[in-house]
Amino acid sequence: MILYLIAPNGRFVGELRGTAQEILAQVPAGHDTTHLIPPRNTDYWNGTSWVDIGAAPAWFFKFNYDNKTWEDTRDLEETKRQKWESIKLQRNSAEQSGFEYNGNRYDSDLTSQMRIMGAVLLDQPVRWTLQNNQVIELTPEELREMGMALSVHINALHDRARAARQLIMSCVNVDQVDAVNF
Repeated sequence: MILYLIAPNGRFVGELRGTAQEILAQVPAGHDTTHLIPPRNTDYWNGTSWVDIGAAPAWFFKFNYDNKTWEDTRDLEETKRQKWESIKLQRNSAEQSGFEYNGNRYDSDLTSQMRIMGAVLLDQPVRWTLQNNQVIELTPEELREMGMALSVHINALHDRARAARQLIMSCVNVDQVDAVNF
């Protein structure tokens, strides 16, 4: 005979094998048993059937069998650290996704940033390929202005990130941290 052992909170504990008398002797006080096989070892017993807890909303959630809900297990400091890392990734992505100058969109990945600064230093007219692959002529003055536009673009993103970081660090609970956006 096989019965399935259930903790007082409904959590599946394991299976018991033996005769009816042997199995009953193994059941701890407050625990229950059923002959119904749990479909998954994470299911819980509601008194008449097994209930699927479903998938965790995110990797850091743990199912609480006492109140039958998923709970966020992150602590405040870890949540702040993760949020700041996420903000930095978003900032870096935005920094390198291009910028506007004089009605045109320019690449701003790290290689493009170096090329822009190098062209500014040349102080000569150049043919420049835009983000859409159109080629235009730029004067030395336009190159300097484009370099300044790139710097303004980057500084604005870093200002946004610093403001987000200040908000993150001032949060007193995980929900506040989760509400911070870049």
